[in-house]
Amino acid sequence: MSSRLFLAICLLSAICSLSVGRMGFDISAFIGPLDCFEDIAAAGHSFMIIELQSTKVWNKDLVHNINNARKAGINDIDVYLFPQKDRTGREQVSTALKFLQDNKVEFGTFWLDVEEQKYWFETCDQNIKFLHDMVNAALEYLPRERIGIYTMNYYWKPLMCGSTEFSSFKLWWPQYDNSPSISNFVPFGGWQKPVMKQYINSRNLSCAIIDTNWKE
Repeated sequence: MSSRLFLAICLLSAICSLSVGRMGFDISAFIGPLDCFEDIAAAGHSFMIIELQSTKVWNKDLVHNINNARKAGINDIDVYLFPQKDRTGREQVSTALKFLQDNKVEFGTFWLDVEEQKYWFETCDQNIKFLHDMVNAALEYLPRERIGIYTMNYYWKPLMCGSTEFSSFKLWWPQYDNSPSISNFVPFGGWQKPVMKQYINSRNLSCAIIDTNWKE
């Protein structure tokens, strides 16, 4: 084999081994002008995940933000729900999905946020039941492949005692290491691989504060 051919094969192998993916962003309650979403898109973000509710506020401007994101060319859009433990899981998920349905909001995945003890109950059994109530309510509106969970082992282990009962749902994994790759993922909760990674936390871009995400 010639040295030139050998180098060509090595180069091709190296290129093929690189992670191929896309960068996107998530935002919480935010009123975004069109030019702000245009700036975000121009910076290389091709998908968005937007919050439906936090423990403090219902995002009444969600439809406005989604419409502006689409006008800016960002059409791959998911939504996420930050649960409130003073309301039943079923009621808040049903309310959120009915709102999306009534407003004819097109979206991909419906994500449930699992993080921080202060937002959850005292025992794993309570938390597991609460999350089951939420995913069961979501399953009345969506197929399983359009429901996902946002969490990392740091949260999952104390809140859910490492339960593997939810591993059939997609995983969105936060790991703030500034690396657009999921190659450093260590399995937990029955998940062998996430579908998306949140790898940069809270940075300013144009007029918005965003988290940066990666899909492979």
